[in-house]
Amino acid sequence: MRIATHRFIGAALAFGLGAPLALPAPVAACGGFFCGQQPVDQQAERILFSVDEEAGTTDMIVQIAYEGDADDFAWVVPLGQAPLDGSLDAAFPQGALTALDANTAPRLFPNGGCFLEETDATAGPPRNGDDDGVTVLIREVVGPYDVAVIESDDPDALVAWLRDNEFRVTEAMAPYIAEYTLDPSADFKFLALRLTSEAGTKDISPFRMTLPGTAPVVPLKMTALAAEPEMGIVVFILGTQRYEPANWEDLEVPDEYVKWDFERWQSNWPEAVARVIDESVREDGVPGFVTEMATPTDTYLNLLMNTTPADEDQAAAVEALLEVMEGQAYITRLYARLSAEEMLSDPMFRRSAGEDVERWREVNLPEDMDCGGDGTAAEDASGPCDFIACGALGTCAETVVDGERVAACACAAGATARTTFGPRGEVTVACQDQRMSFLNPGDVELPGATPLPDPCLGVDCGFGTCVPMNMTPTCACDRGFVAIGSVTDGVRSTRCVEPAAPVPPSFYAATVLPERPANLPAGRAVDLPDPPSLAGAGGCSAAAGASGMAGLLPFALLGLARRRRR
Repeated sequence: MRIATHRFIGAALAFGLGAPLALPAPVAACGGFFCGQQPVDQQAERILFSVDEEAGTTDMIVQIAYEGDADDFAWVVPLGQAPLDGSLDAAFPQGALTALDANTAPRLFPNGGCFLEETDATAGPPRNGDDDGVTVLIREVVGPYDVAVIESDDPDALVAWLRDNEFRVTEAMAPYIAEYTLDPSADFKFLALRLTSEAGTKDISPFRMTLPGTAPVVPLKMTALAAEPEMGIVVFILGTQRYEPANWEDLEVPDEYVKWDFERWQSNWPEAVARVIDESVREDGVPGFVTEMATPTDTYLNLLMNTTPADEDQAAAVEALLEVMEGQAYITRLYARLSAEEMLSDPMFRRSAGEDVERWREVNLPEDMDCGGDGTAAEDASGPCDFIACGALGTCAETVVDGERVAACACAAGATARTTFGPRGEVTVACQDQRMSFLNPGDVELPGATPLPDPCLGVDCGFGTCVPMNMTPTCACDRGFVAIGSVTDGVRSTRCVEPAAPVPPSFYAATVLPERPANLPAGRAVDLPDPPSLAGAGGCSAAAGASGMAGLLPFALLGLARRRRR
């Protein structure tokens, strides 16, 4: 779970605030599981489920990465059931998640000779008592964390308890907490973490718990409060067989979507995944996950057992992975890239009768290509737009910067372009629904606090207008113009510029903001113009859970990040 902010102001419900936190750097020495690792989505949030069908429980381990003041750290997660007594733990090594990620990531290579080398275990822990309308199920110190598991039928009492006990909960979070608290179909509990007074941000580590039930769920509805656009989500599930999405689409990436960049020697796999998910949202209104790998665990167990750790950290990672994989016959890896407006429901996962899915995948190249030799030029295998994900509310259009072709994003009416970081850590832009801003100028983030200033003061978007999104300046480009992003001295900036060719009028006519569900209020109202007709549009403006589930498990630190990235 990534909490990356200059000021973390709320409880977080999962993992991601999406600023560029790098994964731990690999050590120089390596062995077995720690050698030959593949590049991974550096910005993705990672969660590992280990399902024990015999016991009727699910072990959950979530990565927590945070940048900011220790006093501002907080994490609040809705759960279908309280964690089992004695199961909370903060000792799982970060290096174990990093190594698992790298060793299960897709392996893509170009063809044509270019390849180089529900049971009785649902009772939960005993109740510890009632506190002003809030039942405290667990209250203990776990590693660097002060931990509470609470429940209440009164969302106001629940929020008040969290604040009284110094767990940061913003005003924008209240209706989302109420959405879970008042859900008649399930009896939700809330797990809350904050750092103890003795702990600092350097002490933050993955958090682990065991939950009743065998159907993992990720609570993305609350994640929407803090998610950056096109946030990567990696889900690992250990069990007796393959797993698949139960209420979201199980998507596949067509071969023709995958391109190869010879200069960087890499594919556009993350962007291809984003594309199929955005298409699913536009066509059916339902996002999905792509199964990147599904295979027996034998290979990984053998590799782990034959790994010679280079140091104590690697030894601890090997031991932790062997322990969590013990008795598990199968591992499934699923991947998605999502923006806040796509997080309208909580994805759950179920056992699947599907076949194995191998990590290895071939990238098809033009028949006359010889990898940059005398045939088709290697750079023609892909273009700038193949390596950007503008989101379901955007489309890529090339522009020219300093004589170079670069990818840019045109955004639909009511969407704004936000500079963010791509899966390789590169600076990019994506289109975001303007309604998904839950901290706006003049708002009060906590009762009695000073109203927030306008981060757009002094910001020049070029051919566009600055729009504050959760206290981060973004740019709503004038119709027909496109957005590019940059970062200087840690400060993000976005500019609206002319595209190299006009943005098709059909994009603006066909791409509109979807209706928001009444039970998931937006952060701000947006006045939209009447939809343009295809005829004459854009001609001149472009200058050329149930109680038996394994909880609603975390996913994006709900804490709205008050980012002052000007």
